[in-house]
Amino acid sequence: MPTRSEQDFLLAQLKAVAEAIARALGARPAGSAHLEDVDRELAEAWQTLAGPLAPAVRHADATTLAAVLGDPRRVLAAAELVATRASLIADDAARRADRARAFALLEQAFSRDQQVPGGDALLRALADVEPSLVPPSLARRVAQLPA
Repeated sequence: MPTRSEQDFLLAQLKAVAEAIARALGARPAGSAHLEDVDRELAEAWQTLAGPLAPAVRHADATTLAAVLGDPRRVLAAAELVATRASLIADDAARRADRARAFALLEQAFSRDQQVPGGDALLRALADVEPSLVPPSLARRVAQLPA
């Protein structure tokens, strides 16, 4: 069980990630940015989330990234970063790949904590924009979420 100071530190990290996401979303209309521009805007958030490992893990598969991040709230924050990137980029194939990766990260977060705060909201948002990518392991959960 994390200590109070560890929890406070994690919450501060997650707040910084959320602020970076908000800045990235506010800076660009959806689906209009080039990959390099979006990655540059989100680099600070990845640095906050993963520290010195950020360059190595930000494009890692979901299982590896979740193992490095550990805490399900941090895994969820990574899913939010990937989903944010997907919502901003213009390249259709890259957008679908990012959304699939966000779903995979959600699977990892839920496997660590079925009630990870914010997980269902992100799952609903992703399922609404890309229902064909919902993994079978999350389909039932999506069906039970309010519309």
